[in-house]
Amino acid sequence: MQADTAAADVVTIIDAGRCDGASLNDLSLPDASLGDSGASTATCVACMKSSCASDITSCNSDCVCKEGVDDALNCVAAAGTLSLACLGGLQSNANATNLGTCIYLACKNECGLGGFGDGGGAADSGDD
Repeated sequence: MQADTAAADVVTIIDAGRCDGASLNDLSLPDASLGDSGASTATCVACMKSSCASDITSCNSDCVCKEGVDDALNCVAAAGTLSLACLGGLQSNANATNLGTCIYLACKNECGLGGFGDGGGAADSGDD
């Protein structure tokens, strides 16, 4: 029996995040569902571009931000789901944090982020 030497199926996003003059506005993402919320990469990117344009512009001028966003998107594409583990590298960069905050606040539904950070309040817990 021969060993399988075929390369693993890995989704790679066209490299728009590296500091080579490319823009995050030129991201080319494979169309895929994000979780089970009905959100997709297409709806998420469209919302990001329309609602977070100034944050994208700031990130485009910051190599650390662009590289972090590129890495995060490739991680999400490889994992097949949006994961906080994929976003950890963005926390130390102010431009990336601002972009992430905008995406969360403006594009939560479009990006399938409805469950992040929503633990409910004390009134929701049933403990009175």
